[in-house]
This record gives sequence, C-alpha cells and structure tokens, in this order.
Amino acid sequence: FAYHHADQASSFDSEAESLVYIAKNNKALSKTDRGAKKREAKELKSKAVVEFGIAGEMFAKIGSHRQAAQCLYTAEKYAEAAEFFIKCGQYTQAAECYRIIHNYEKAAKMFEESKLILKALECYENMCNWEAVLLCLNRNKDLFKDIERESLIRKYVPLALSSIFKLIDTENNEENKTKELEQKYAKQADKIEEVDEKSDIDSDGESDEANPFDDDSKVQDASLNLGDTPSNLLQVEQQANGDSDEEQIVTSNKDQKLNDTSFSVISKVEFDDNFEHLSNFDPDDEFVNSNRSYSVIGSVISNDKESLASYSDFSIVGESRASSILNVNTIQTNRDIYIEDIAMQKIIYYISLFSEETKSYLLKLRSKDKLVQEQTEELSIDAFELELDNIDVDFVKTLLDVLENFDMFRLCMIVCNRYNVTDQLSRYLTSVCYKYSNLKLLTTKQILEINNPMFRQKQKQVSVLANEAIHNMFALVSPDMIKQVKTEDIQDIHDKSKAEHWRFLFYLGFWRKLVY
Repeated sequence: FAYHHADQASSFDSEAESLVYIAKNNKALSKTDRGAKKREAKELKSKAVVEFGIAGEMFAKIGSHRQAAQCLYTAEKYAEAAEFFIKCGQYTQAAECYRIIHNYEKAAKMFEESKLILKALECYENMCNWEAVLLCLNRNKDLFKDIERESLIRKYVPLALSSIFKLIDTENNEENKTKELEQKYAKQADKIEEVDEKSDIDSDGESDEANPFDDDSKVQDASLNLGDTPSNLLQVEQQANGDSDEEQIVTSNKDQKLNDTSFSVISKVEFDDNFEHLSNFDPDDEFVNSNRSYSVIGSVISNDKESLASYSDFSIVGESRASSILNVNTIQTNRDIYIEDIAMQKIIYYISLFSEETKSYLLKLRSKDKLVQEQTEELSIDAFELELDNIDVDFVKTLLDVLENFDMFRLCMIVCNRYNVTDQLSRYLTSVCYKYSNLKLLTTKQILEINNPMFRQKQKQVSVLANEAIHNMFALVSPDMIKQVKTEDIQDIHDKSKAEHWRFLFYLGFWRKLVY
C-alpha cells in the first residue's frame, strides 16, 4: 500500500507538471484556458502532497526510513523528514530540511556533521549567534587553509565582539529604567515639599544663604540659552571659592547674527536629499547605537530643526552648574564593575578561540576552583571563570592590541577602565575622534566653498552626529582619565599623552566641545 500511494502521488505530480508546461508554452490557448489548466495543476499538486504524506507514514511504520524520508520531504513535512534522514545517516538532507523550516540551530549541527562548515556558519549567522560561529570555526579550524581561516576570523570576530555591546547596553537600560522611576518619584516628592515650604522660602529671600543659582537665572533671562538666541560663548577663568573651583560661562550679545559654530543652529536653507556626506556613519556603529543617538540621526536625516535645536555641541565634564543655564549635555559616566567583568570574560574567551597566544596564557591561569591540566583541552564558556584581578599588564595590552586591530575601541575603553591603562587610552580616544571628524575628508576645493549655504548645512549635519558619537565616547571613560590636563602642569608621560590627545582634538575640529 505504501508503494501504491507513492506511485499515485508521483502520477499526480507528473500530470501537474505537464499541465503547467502546456499553460506556459502553448500560445494557442486563451487566457481563460491557461488559467483553468494552472488551477487544475494546483489541485493535482495538492493531491500529490497528500498521497506522499500517506506513503511516508506507511514507510515509517514498516521501517523503510529512506523511502519515508523522501516521501515526507516531498509532502513538505520537513521536520519529520529530517528525523528519518538522520536515521539514514543523510545529515546534509536533514540539514536542508531544518533550514527550510528556519530551525537554523539544528541545521548548523547537521551541516557541521556533514563537514559543510561554511553552510553551518551561515546558519549560525542567520541566528546572529556569533559565539556559536566562533566555536564552530574553532572546532573545525583544521579543515581550512590558513588564508581561509584568517578571512573568516576577520569577518566574524568583530561581529562576535560587537555582540558584547548588546549585553552591556541591555544591562545598562534596565538600570536606567530603575533610575528613571526613582527620579520620577523623587521629583514628585520635591514638588510636595516646595508647596509646603513656599512661605519659608519667601521669608528667607534676603538671607546670605540665598539660592546660589540666582545669578544664573538672571543670565538665563538675558536670553543666554543656545537654543533660543545664538551667541558667542566665552570661557572665563576659574575663581577659587573655598575648597572647590567653579567655572562661570558668560556670553556676549554684541553680534546678533547666527552663530555658525554652534551645531544647535541649523541653516535655514533648502534641504538637500543627498546623504552622501553621512555615508561614513553606520546606524550599528558602537558609539551611535543608543536610543538617543537614533533620535539624533533621525532628526538630521529629516532635517527636523526643532529637534536638532535641543541637541548641543557642548559637553559638560564633571559637575558644573553651567548645565542648568545652557543647552548642554552632561557627561555621566555610568560604570558598573559587574557588567565590565562579564564583558571582560567574554572578550578574553572570544579572543582565546582564535589566538593561540591568548589560549596558551589562559591555560596556565587558575580558573575559579579549577586548574586546566592539558593544553589540548577545549576551553568551555560554562567553566570559563577567570580571576580577572590576577591578569598581568602584558596580557591586558595583548588584548588591547587585538581589539584595536578590529577597531573595537569601545571595548578597548572598557578594558582600560578595568585595569586603569591610561597611556593607551589617549591613543584610542584620538583614533575615535579621527574616525568621526569631517575635516579629514575635506579637499581644498571644498574648503573654498565655505560660504556656500548647502555646504555649510552638510558640514553642520555631520558635526551633529560626530558630536553625539564623541559625547557617548567620553561617557564610557572613567572621569579620572578625562580630566583636563594643562600643558604647564605636565609631570609624567601619562599626562603628556593626555595633553597630546587634547591637541589632536583641536586639530580634528572638535573645538568648543568640552566644558570643565
């Protein structure tokens, strides 16, 4: 009976193919006749699928696994067909079945079993499971020539390292939501207190303990907000007051024309739909992939002047009351040692999968309550728990060299923060600034067009995105590492490196950005 149903299904299938061929190639047929034949062919195809399904189940019952697999595959019962292909040792066919139904994990395992490693990697790639990609590549490294393996490493390692960002961002987003809720209730409590104490505040208005922001409010009333009335900002000397230094920012309103150096002011010229000047910005870039950055990118692309006016080219470093009177962004360094340690474990583990030098070093380290005895033993992420404080400086710099080689500067900064590596951090900061600077792309001919409104508009659009990226970059760095360094105060090589970095910032066009 199984063979009977299989033959019947094959007959239906052949007849359907014949009708399709006639409908497609017989020009004498009318449009109505062609449509009728196509419908008839479709019905026959459906009957064939049913018959193949019945035949497949019958073959399965009598133990004819090969015939069962073939019939079930034709009946489009791919999951069942895959099981019988596996029983027959036909792993490639089983993998294809799993790939059709988008079960990429099982498909990858079957392809790897068939030694079709590239197809296995493609399946893991479809899942965006970059860790599985590296593990698969590591397990089968002997099947590739050195040049092929190097090419695959260059392709997949950056993707695997980039996936660590999502881990960090996910953890940070959860913390930010908690903080937002706390701030929300704190503000409500403050409002209640303000209502209760309003009379007391009025009676104490003449006291020497008056609101320290009164002067700031006067300045604000004088239209100092960059988003409202553009003006030239001047930074004045710090004034010593007790144990702390306060910086005041004043403005000069002599020139009422548009301040072209402020990125919060967008030229009122006809919008150009050509975004070639923004082509070097990737939405998945490590420094512009936050929700706020997406909003900035959207505002630039849509030329939303109102939204752009809310973003400033100024970043406040450290505590400063200037943030209360100016349209600026405060650099808030949110470091979480626990998240950094998880990221470090991932970084070291991923690099160990393709770096023999790293793997050799790790095999000598004592893991948490474990000591790996043989160098040939494969490192497992489940048992991979390093005492991160025991890692020496030379190994840290080896990790940094690898990360820099793949342009993973955000991860470089995490490592520098974790191990206080200040000498190399300045180099990474400069590299990132160079990456986003629009000055390096300008030709002499373009510079001569500086008075062209469209040219100026494009440069300001690039500058808005560049400033967003640099602001996010500084938010990743430990506050102690980005403190201002004055040339006359330089005492050691680390401070020299910092001073050199600030000099490069100016060369690359990032002036009037950081306010201390």
